[in-house]
Parts: sequence; structure tokens; C-alpha cells
Amino acid sequence: VPERAGLYSMFATIREYPGHLEMLFADNLEASSEGRYIVWLFDIWIMQWRRITVDEYVPVIRNNQGVIEPCVGGHGRALWALLLEKALAKLSGSYDALRRADCGPLLMA
Repeated sequence: VPERAGLYSMFATIREYPGHLEMLFADNLEASSEGRYIVWLFDIWIMQWRRITVDEYVPVIRNNQGVIEPCVGGHGRALWALLLEKALAKLSGSYDALRRADCGPLLMA
């Protein structure tokens, strides 16, 4: 999705720095039996770290073959990418607001 290319580039950048991604997730990057995850993001608007709680439910679509798949999370749709995008959407106010957001401030999160 072109409007989210910057977001996906940001995710790729995060993966280049070992330990940074793990630092954002309070528990770990493995699937939670409770379906709830804590993500730490820096909110540049209030200049402090925020603990964002997200659940395992993500928006889905039916693809051309009729298979239901997540419509967020980028290529490969790794669990961490789905959860991080959901946490960033929550921080931004919605998925739509996240899509319209400048990636600069998001990268600082």
C-alpha cells in the first residue's frame, strides 16, 4: 500500500538495530496466551514514554482468492509488525490518522 510505504520502511529500519524492537515490547515478541500485549512508545507530543496496551485483534480483508488475511502489518505480516502498527495507530488516534501521519514523528516513537 503506497501510503504506508514510509511506515513499512520504518519497520525495516527498526529491525536493523538489534535489541531496539525487543525494547518496545514489555513482555516479549512471542504470542501471548492472553492475547494482550504491552508496547512502549515515546509520545513526542507529551515528551514521555507511554505504555500502549493492544490486543491480538487486527483488521482483516478477504483477498482475491477468498482467503481472509490481515490488512495491516506489511510484508510477511509478522506478529510484531501487526502489534506495532496497532500500537502506533492507537497513539495516532486511528489507523486512518496513522496512514496520514508523517513518518518522522512516528520514527521517534
